[in-house]
Amino acid sequence: MQAFKQFQEGCTIFDVVLELYLSLNMLPKLVFDNNITDLNLITTTGQGFFYDTEFTASERMSEEIIKKNYKFKTSEIKKTNNVVTENYLLIENSEILQNEVGDFFTY
Repeated sequence: MQAFKQFQEGCTIFDVVLELYLSLNMLPKLVFDNNITDLNLITTTGQGFFYDTEFTASERMSEEIIKKNYKFKTSEIKKTNNVVTENYLLIENSEILQNEVGDFFTY
């Protein structure tokens, strides 16, 4: 089923694909379905993306992430008074591509 989800300002394309599909392997599908031309994209407030719910790696895990309002973060975290105000599941840098997607994606 095709769905649409909006994101807050400051998400990378990797944050988006992880939150929607729970897998970086779905990055090519996200790029194709949304006509993304720049992998360095940083979301603006309310920017949305289409995705196919049938390709989500785990429906149960996805429901839990939504219920607890968890966010993925693959870029720098903005802190207010040295406090992180979001519930993040992943905090890494671009090395995530080299370490976790194997032969599915060429860096």
